[in-house]
Amino acid sequence: VRDQEYPYRINLARVLIEVEDVNDHAPFFTSALYESLVYESAAVGSAVVQVTALDKDKGKNAELHYSIEAGNTENAFNIEPVLGILRVARQLELSSIGHYVISVSVTDSGTPALSATTIVRIAITVSDNSGPRFPQPEYQTEIRENAIIGTSVTTISAVSQSTLTFDIKQGNIDQVFQINQYSGVITTQKHLDFENIASYTLIVQASNMAGMASNASLLIQIVDENDNPPVFQQHHYHGSICELAPVNSVVLNSENLPLVIKATDADSNQNALLVYQIVEETAKTFFTVDSVTGSIRTIASLDHEIFSAFHFHVQVRDNGRPQLTADSPTEVTIQVIDSNDSPPLFKQNIYETVLLLPTYVGVEVVQVSATDPDTDVPTDLRYSLADGVLENFSIKSSSGIIVVKNNNFSKELFHLNVRVSDGKFSSTALVTIIVKEALDSGLSFSQGIYVSTIKENLSNITMVAVVSAVGNRLNEPLMHTLLNAGTKFEIRPTSGVIQTTGIPFDREEQDYYELIVEAKREHDHQHVARVLVKVQVEDINDNAPVFVGLPYYAAVQVEAELGLPIFKVSAVDSDKGINGEVSYFLKDENGHFKIDQETGTISLKRTFESDLSNLEYQIVIHAKDGGDPPLSSTINFPVTVVNKAMPLFDKSFYTVSVNEDVAIHTPILGINATSPDGQNIIYTIVDGDASLQFGIGFDTGVISVINYLDYEETSYYRLTIRATNYLTVSHAEVHVDVLVQDINDNPPVFKEMSYRIVLSETVMIGTPALQVIATDKDSEKNNAVGYQIFSKEHNSTDYFHIDSSSGIILTARILDHELAPEYEFIVRATDNGFPSLCTEVLVTVLLKDMNDNSPVFNQLLYEAYVSELAPKGHFITCVQASDADSSDLDKLVYSILSGNERIDFVMEQKTGIIMLSHLRKQRMEPAYNLNVSVSDGVFTSTAQVHVTVFGANLHNPVFEQNMFEAELRENAPVGTSVIQVGAFEIH
Repeated sequence: VRDQEYPYRINLARVLIEVEDVNDHAPFFTSALYESLVYESAAVGSAVVQVTALDKDKGKNAELHYSIEAGNTENAFNIEPVLGILRVARQLELSSIGHYVISVSVTDSGTPALSATTIVRIAITVSDNSGPRFPQPEYQTEIRENAIIGTSVTTISAVSQSTLTFDIKQGNIDQVFQINQYSGVITTQKHLDFENIASYTLIVQASNMAGMASNASLLIQIVDENDNPPVFQQHHYHGSICELAPVNSVVLNSENLPLVIKATDADSNQNALLVYQIVEETAKTFFTVDSVTGSIRTIASLDHEIFSAFHFHVQVRDNGRPQLTADSPTEVTIQVIDSNDSPPLFKQNIYETVLLLPTYVGVEVVQVSATDPDTDVPTDLRYSLADGVLENFSIKSSSGIIVVKNNNFSKELFHLNVRVSDGKFSSTALVTIIVKEALDSGLSFSQGIYVSTIKENLSNITMVAVVSAVGNRLNEPLMHTLLNAGTKFEIRPTSGVIQTTGIPFDREEQDYYELIVEAKREHDHQHVARVLVKVQVEDINDNAPVFVGLPYYAAVQVEAELGLPIFKVSAVDSDKGINGEVSYFLKDENGHFKIDQETGTISLKRTFESDLSNLEYQIVIHAKDGGDPPLSSTINFPVTVVNKAMPLFDKSFYTVSVNEDVAIHTPILGINATSPDGQNIIYTIVDGDASLQFGIGFDTGVISVINYLDYEETSYYRLTIRATNYLTVSHAEVHVDVLVQDINDNPPVFKEMSYRIVLSETVMIGTPALQVIATDKDSEKNNAVGYQIFSKEHNSTDYFHIDSSSGIILTARILDHELAPEYEFIVRATDNGFPSLCTEVLVTVLLKDMNDNSPVFNQLLYEAYVSELAPKGHFITCVQASDADSSDLDKLVYSILSGNERIDFVMEQKTGIIMLSHLRKQRMEPAYNLNVSVSDGVFTSTAQVHVTVFGANLHNPVFEQNMFEAELRENAPVGTSVIQVGAFEIH
């Protein structure tokens, strides 16, 4: 400081000014790049490298702190924040990461804080005393199976401080591969075959000069080449299907299972995916083959009458590249099973004929004929007159021959409607018959009537007669016709020889035939001549005599005189003449009796001793005819000897019929016997009533029922009734036959309490399901059983029909297990008694589920996501399908059809789970579109699976240059652009 006057005076003072620091300098590293080397065996905490940074500021603004920003993979290192020393934080592995590029940041403590970064490169190496180290523990590669010998497969490398040698220690089956011991290059030395071995896992060993060794595994996947064509399992397949089967029905094999064409392919994956196709175009209009499973089903309605069988070929190819087909297609034969679905057809819609008079009853007018297009269905065609019973004509139901029934005609023109039926369908035809007088032909037969004979029972063809017509010109042929030939006669048209057809005659059925023969010129049907041929059937002794009026019984007094007629037996013989003449003989001619051979009268031949009484003789009587050789019959004839004191019955035997429901104590028969001396008679039952069903009035002889009768238990009683003179105690006996008449008192009884049957749902209409049988203990007039079906639920009567007489239950409609797996209905059995009785039984029909429905995916499109870092075997998604056929739920097979050419995915066939394959590549596509299928062995369905792959952040971003420089004017306003730095991501 100084004053204003001169001399100036001044004084000094020291002023200290301290400049306060502002954090206006960022710290900076002494090096833009630090590099270091560390052994993989380095202990945790070992110092690797120290980074150093400076700051021009002062004080707190110059206090620096270090940190790791990026590149510290798996936190392998840490850094001291003050000193900047990087240390090992965990055990290092050369095989995991061979080097690290770490970004280190330094920050001061100013406000605001400033920072800088630098790059530290750390290489991992092995120590001198460490064994070889492989960059990775596992290697994976692939090679095509058609690779030539010497092809390089891959190169194996390892790290060591000394020279390495390589060797394959395990897995080199058949020495297919070799490795160069110095370079680690693996090559093939034999041919590969995927079908033999699909992959190899080699253990490769690296050894250094110190004798230390390490191992790594190498998975070599053999890539399948499509070098095997498909091969059919059979050269010929046979199937069948009913013509009534609806469209989309499966063709069945001989075991009633779906017909499936099967082929095999020794390749795998896409190369083994087979596609089936029908070769012939005609077959393609009726059938289709499932391209995946090979099952055959219909795509159009079938008609046995048009195509009774189909013969075609099926070819198969694989999905490989190039596609291969089977050496030859397989042959398929499908029989179309005939059903009664067509009416019988007359060979003509209109029949016209002329009936010439005079005519005779039995003359064949015309024969209509029909055929049934259903040739393989056994049907019995029956003909009838649609107009009912006619006066002049009738028709033979089996042959269709219309014959004259009455030859008195009231008109000249007849129109008959004839019907033919196969039992289900029928058709009609019109028959027009013109009745007119025959014109004079100038022809006549050599005889007015021909007479002939033929022996009965002959089965060989025999000539009956030869008719001969005259009046024709020289060499003019005549045609002869039998107008009423029937089935037993025929005539040769030109010769006029009448002969039998070989069908035996039975004289007892018909002993006389009148045949009408017509002769006419070949092309003239109006001028005819007719003659009658009478054929007598000669009798053959083929019937034995038959006794009539049985049973026989007689009584004779002990005092009877010689020659007294006792009884007359009678037998008849159906034969004629001497063959029908009956003679009678006794077996023992030396006894007390004799028989008249002609009349059959039995008389006394020798008197009895006076002390004989109540003795019964069994006489054996023979009746013999006069044939050659003779035929005979034999009976036993009982004769009882009685004395004067013995009672005498008014009949030799008694017979009575009684209903089984007769009330107790009801009289059924009165027996009458008389005593020669007029004494009273006592009646008793002495035999034939073990169960005491009957009683007899001891003084009246009236037989009564005293216990309930049961026809089903005993239908016949033979009672022995004794009449005793109570003074002389002499007695006589007589048989009483009691016939118990059946009353409808027993309902039908089914053999089973209930019926249960398992039936395939694929059976056709009219298939017999089962037979229910009910029996009735009553007699024939009451025990005939008829059957009916009654609905219980599900209106089952619409689906089944029962034959009323046999009890066979048939299907009436197409069955479907998915609509109704079970049917229950009532079958009622009713007898034909009056009043009728009935019984009911429950019938259960269980339908066996057959494979007639396609499996269906729960979704048509599945979406899935996966990271490209996902490990092998990683779950992707699960596709699921259902099948209406319950029996097929455990048979569903899933597969990938396409989109998996690189085999990045595998699919579990049974569960539908899709996973990453063990063969997946390191680099995956961004997205996959998999076409998957599900099959039940017959039908196939498909769905789509979209798999999106998320990219993984595998690498740190890298700046385009290690250091950027920029200039900036001072006083530049805030927000001024300084520089643009660039970085990129390593993929």
